[in-house]
Amino acid sequence: MKNIPSARAVFTGLALTLLLGAAGGTQAAAPDLTTVDLSTIDRTYTYNLGPTGMRGWMYRDGNNVGDFGTMTAQKPWQILVTTVGASTPASGMMASNDVILGVSAGAGNLPVSLFTNDSRKCLGWAIVAAEAGDGTLNLKRWRAGVTNDVSIHLQVMGAYSATAPFNCPKSALILSNACNLIAHKAFNAGTPGDQVLGLALLASGNTNYLSRVRTYDRSIAPANLALNPNACDTWGWGYNNVLLTEYYLLTGDTNVLHGINEHTVGLAKAQSLYGTFGHGGAEQHADGSLHGSISWYGPVNQAGLAANLAIVMGRKCLVASGSAVDPEIDPAIGRAAKFFGYFVDKGSIPYGEHEPYADGHSSNGKDCSAAVMFAMMGNQPEATEFYTRMSVAGYNGREYGHTGQGFSYLWGAMGANVGGTNAVASYLAQVYWHLDLSRRCDGSFVYDGGEQYGGSEVYDYWADSSYYGLDPTATYVLTYALPKQQLYITGKNANPANWLSNAAVSNAIWVGMFNQVCAGYNTNQLMAALGEYDPGVRSWAAATLGTNPLASVSALIGLAGSTNARLRASACQTLGVRKDTSALTVLGQRLTDTNIWVRSKAAKALQNYGNAALPQLTTMLTAFVTNATDPHVIVWDDPFRFRTAIWPTNCSIRWALPPSTRPRTCSTRQCGLV
Repeated sequence: MKNIPSARAVFTGLALTLLLGAAGGTQAAAPDLTTVDLSTIDRTYTYNLGPTGMRGWMYRDGNNVGDFGTMTAQKPWQILVTTVGASTPASGMMASNDVILGVSAGAGNLPVSLFTNDSRKCLGWAIVAAEAGDGTLNLKRWRAGVTNDVSIHLQVMGAYSATAPFNCPKSALILSNACNLIAHKAFNAGTPGDQVLGLALLASGNTNYLSRVRTYDRSIAPANLALNPNACDTWGWGYNNVLLTEYYLLTGDTNVLHGINEHTVGLAKAQSLYGTFGHGGAEQHADGSLHGSISWYGPVNQAGLAANLAIVMGRKCLVASGSAVDPEIDPAIGRAAKFFGYFVDKGSIPYGEHEPYADGHSSNGKDCSAAVMFAMMGNQPEATEFYTRMSVAGYNGREYGHTGQGFSYLWGAMGANVGGTNAVASYLAQVYWHLDLSRRCDGSFVYDGGEQYGGSEVYDYWADSSYYGLDPTATYVLTYALPKQQLYITGKNANPANWLSNAAVSNAIWVGMFNQVCAGYNTNQLMAALGEYDPGVRSWAAATLGTNPLASVSALIGLAGSTNARLRASACQTLGVRKDTSALTVLGQRLTDTNIWVRSKAAKALQNYGNAALPQLTTMLTAFVTNATDPHVIVWDDPFRFRTAIWPTNCSIRWALPPSTRPRTCSTRQCGLV
């Protein structure tokens, strides 16, 4: 799209909109906390309210999660205080059952106006402003029927610089405080908590921490370590090796080289034929050879990305040390590159063997760790750029994820950082509100999250919370330590060729808001968006355009024959929403398109027609046969065979045929459904 505003301008506009209280937000049936019986509010899930000393409850709308970023943006925009920590800025001024109705920053900035947008984000942005000013945070407090304005005083931290966390005194202070808090934290949290703690200590650049990491690393990489690939612990081995390799590359401690080799080779041997991992490794083939399928549960891409990154980094260590590189390693890296490369230009990395998530960027950190992995491979410019741009665009989806959002917070900034200083600074500028809400007044961080989305089951302000042992303070050390570039995952020896242009960064920031504004676009703007770089934009534009009666079907049919594969695929998707029968012929033609993703979009479009697609039955059957491949041979352009997935799901057509002419149902693997 043309005339895209700069990333910094987008951030400034959003922040001012929230702080100045521009009207907006999703309308939903949230309770008015000043009129309901507060004892009826379920306070199981609450949020940290930054360095104020408070935790609070606010209404959450489960229909506006993921990339929308508006789950707490429902009227009447209020925050119920559930607890106030002792010896905190709010103690003595605020109490449980108080309701916050508005906020402002700065002494004398009174009276405080009522919230007119997402109360949680408004509070976060006000904290950003207060810490940049005189530390005064003004609250409109409702208490037992009486409303007045009160002020609390936060530590003055300074403002985030335009390049934060680089060249930013506030970021440096946050990092210093956080490091002091994890300096003596025990390695007793399991995986991935212990490994991330070790990475955070190394990333800090403080050599006083090395002895603690050395002791831990040698304990997980003893000289007699012998890992059995048939008993692979994907999570443990993966995160172990990421830590061990970073430690070796930083210190040159040869005592851990044997352990690095064991983990690297063990993971390479345990990888499936598709380059994937489950919670464990792949089963063996019937003849006893390695690299079978992932059973029983199937692939888990979050775990697989950590494991494959560990293989890539293990190879880097072996080469750097002059050690032999096992013949299993390079093919494993190749399989990983092909599997995760499949999603490039199609969408976010899904949970397992599923379709690319083309409707957004809330991959719970998977796109971000993929950006780090492909950058580390060193010969994958297209995939590196794609996942880096997806990382930058993912700021609205960082609070959404299966089992919780811990990996999103861990990998988000590191993925954006692959694109250079401007990329990560622009990404973080969108979420300062969230970073500061997650930080307590002693400098520690909390984890607020749950299955898919939500707050945490934490009542006390000072209670610890984590994502499966993943310490949130250690997690955010890796974000704020990016300028030190001590580790390869935090930018050490980064390749400038991977840095995004200013135009690409601005585009990614615009992309992150597209689904919230595209309903206001005219048909010409939406038609142009069908050819955008970002697959999420293309998908949202297609969905919006498909329901717009002003959109020209003939123009869309013309785009379906474009020389641009993105336009052809998007046109097919749009026509599948519109379901105009005049488009059936061109959709049938696209089933044998030279681009496999176009075929997939055409097939899914025809599914939407149901029995109305019967005139294309012969074309579909012919394409199904033509597109079929040997199920035992991987076609890396379409490893899931989505191009042939039309038949088993278009059951209305199958059962419309006379019984004698109905084809047999294909296996799910043949049809690309697993």
